[in-house]
Amino acid sequence: MEVGFRYDFSFAKLGLSARRSNKVTTFVETASGSIIVDAKSGYVGTSNRANVGKGGILMFSFLDLNGNGHREKNEPKAKGLQIHINGGRIEYIEKDTTVRVYDLEPYANYLVSLVGTSFDNISWQLPYKNISVVIDPNQYKRIEVPVAVVGEASGMIYLNGSYGQRGQGRIIVNFYRSDSTFVKSTMSEEDGYFSYLGLLPGNYMAGIDTAQMRKLNMKASPSFINFTIEHSIDGDLAEGLDFVLNKERQEEVPAEQKPEISKENTPAAITKAKDISAPETKMYSVQLFALRNKLNIEEHFSRLKTNVPDITVSETLDKDGLFKYSTGRFKSRSEAVKLLRTIKKLGWQDAFIISEISTETVSAGVSTNIPAQDTMLYKVQLLASAKQTNINSYFSKLIAVMPGLKIIETKGIDGLYRYCSESFSDLRKAVRLQSIVRKNGWTDCFVVIYKSNNP
Repeated sequence: MEVGFRYDFSFAKLGLSARRSNKVTTFVETASGSIIVDAKSGYVGTSNRANVGKGGILMFSFLDLNGNGHREKNEPKAKGLQIHINGGRIEYIEKDTTVRVYDLEPYANYLVSLVGTSFDNISWQLPYKNISVVIDPNQYKRIEVPVAVVGEASGMIYLNGSYGQRGQGRIIVNFYRSDSTFVKSTMSEEDGYFSYLGLLPGNYMAGIDTAQMRKLNMKASPSFINFTIEHSIDGDLAEGLDFVLNKERQEEVPAEQKPEISKENTPAAITKAKDISAPETKMYSVQLFALRNKLNIEEHFSRLKTNVPDITVSETLDKDGLFKYSTGRFKSRSEAVKLLRTIKKLGWQDAFIISEISTETVSAGVSTNIPAQDTMLYKVQLLASAKQTNINSYFSKLIAVMPGLKIIETKGIDGLYRYCSESFSDLRKAVRLQSIVRKNGWTDCFVVIYKSNNP
């Protein structure tokens, strides 16, 4: 008969067994494990496996501020390095941002993949992604991983047109070092905004791709813009790199070939005013939250307003029933990006940029005394009653779930009291509100149309 017990701890394995045979009792005790000591780093650890003859890797990342690939005394450690390796056991020590890999076979070649997605700053990037390491027995191999602090360059591409300047997308922007060595290229977005993150500290030039300009028969002004990426722990931002594109002039027809136009046959000047729709303009904001429940803006965003005193947070109720909180309204995406970076540094990591189309109407020609046309407006009618109703009492449930809803009472010539929402110049907004109101129980509500001069 034999009875045995075994205990597996994180630091050791212990065993005890008793055996009875032929009136003889035998006891067996076992213990295994190892102590790992690294004198250079002062590390002392334990393992329940035998590590004699095996090796390990000790890795830590640092901010390579001067870009020489070696750690200097003034270069701090960078928290957030993660690795993948085809063997061994990985231990992350957050206290000193160290990564230890142990239980590796000696004299073997291991491929270590570096992952830098968890660094505290988006400007901290790894210059290389993989390292090949040969393991030495009975010791840790110390590896310092440099983290480059890169800068960002951004600007706008404008095209001169009949309505003035507007953003131009899909234009290639090239970046060069001060010695004209090509670095990288990027392409402008639909609204003309461009940016590139990945420039090491130094002097650079930005310019529009000349080959593309020749194909489009355009010329950029200026041809190049010089800028500098400064040394900074948070990464530098060079913004305002704006270019204006102009169509190259075609060869003019010689004067003797131009037909003369008789003033007698010239139509009379048109004096009637004409409304011309201006080109659509994109406006940019930074969205902070989208929630089912309404927030107290003053209370919830107090810390943000303290650090950015001029900031204004606005609330809108969208067609999906979500309360959306945003700030800022810019014509330039680069200004919105600048505000977004500030907001993210204050802890609002989920904030992002949103855009909307804004159109205006401009008047061309000579002004006349033609009366303005009536404007069509839209409301959502909730109730029509012969008796006057207390709005706060009758619509209390609806107001509770839609705090931003305004209900207006009017009395018609038929003597009925009508209770409607505020007016909208856009039918889509009225239909959107109607849908939300119906979902909250007011299934009989409908959209009414009226003229601005005849409410």
